[in-house]
Amino acid sequence: MGFSLTYDLEGAGWAMAQIQDGDEKFDITVSYLHDSLRELGEAARALRGGAESARVVFMDEPGEIQLLLTSSESGLDYELRWFDDWNSWGMHPDDKFESVHRGTTTVPRFFGEVLKEFEALLADHGEEGYREKWHESGFPSDLLLQLRNKPKAESGPGE
Repeated sequence: MGFSLTYDLEGAGWAMAQIQDGDEKFDITVSYLHDSLRELGEAARALRGGAESARVVFMDEPGEIQLLLTSSESGLDYELRWFDDWNSWGMHPDDKFESVHRGTTTVPRFFGEVLKEFEALLADHGEEGYREKWHESGFPSDLLLQLRNKPKAESGPGE
C-alpha cells in the first residue's frame, strides 16, 4: 500500500493524524497548541520546491511527535520521533527521543497525501467550522491555494 496520511478534527482544539506505512499504522494526537496542519502544508510545499528536508511537529499534552522528512537517493525518507515533552519549545533535549518508525516514500506521494487532507478538511468543515473546532488558528486557505497551484518549474509548455 505504501505511505498514507489522514488528519481529522476530533473536538474542540484536538485533531488526530494517522500515518500508515503498509500494514503499520501510527496514531498521532494533535493539540491546538501548534498549527500542525499548516506545518504539514509548508513541508509539502517546500519539498515539492526542492527542499532537502522538513520537520512537522504534532504537539500532545504533554509530549510531541516530530515527523522528520529528508530527500535521499531512494526517495523521501521519514522518521517519527516521540519526545516526552515539548522539544520544539526548548523544553526537552534534542537527543532524548524514541524513534517510533522509519520509512521511505516519494515527494509526490507525500505531497498528494497532504493536499488530499487539506481538501477533505475544507469540504468536511468549511473555514468557519474549522475555526470553531480548532480555536487557535483558522483554516490555512492561503496555503491550500499555493498547494493547488503548480510551480512554474512543474508546468509544461503552454500551461
